[in-house]
Amino acid sequence: MENDKLQSIPDYAFNHTELRYIWLGVDFRQTLQPLDHIGKYPFYNVPNLTSLRIFSPLLTKIGKYSLAINRRSTLIVDDLNHMLYIDIGGSMLNASSFEPTSLTRFRNRPVFLRLYNTSIDYLDEKIFQPFLETHPSSLLGVQDSNISRTCDYRSLWIKDEYCTNINWRENRVYGTTCCSL
Repeated sequence: MENDKLQSIPDYAFNHTELRYIWLGVDFRQTLQPLDHIGKYPFYNVPNLTSLRIFSPLLTKIGKYSLAINRRSTLIVDDLNHMLYIDIGGSMLNASSFEPTSLTRFRNRPVFLRLYNTSIDYLDEKIFQPFLETHPSSLLGVQDSNISRTCDYRSLWIKDEYCTNINWRENRVYGTTCCSL
């Protein structure tokens, strides 16, 4: 669904066990998608989802259970193929846009969360640390966000635990200057 004038994703919106891709909005820089709200558990009953893309210049909040997944996939057997890729973009998203537990209900599934073109200027430890701890293979990318250009003191918590100077490929957080200090 691209630029279809969808303004919100309702609670429990998707209920299809074979659905693998959901893309809302065209691109992180040029979308006209007017999506401003994501309801509770919209992807809860989509266990085989492998790619979720949500791009909207009006999106301001990722609610408490907006990204929750009910159960593990029955089709995917190993961690590499089990990875859920979530791409979220929106210039109105900021450091306080993510509610507690919004990034923790993935049922022990590895997730690569990529945030694009946001106004996030620091990574709130109360939000992003629990996300990184949900699975040892989960990753966070913040390219093209305010956090990618500076390392606010409130983001320094990621340096010791999730960034390594020995082998950058072992980093679990990408796109921030905090990992290059």
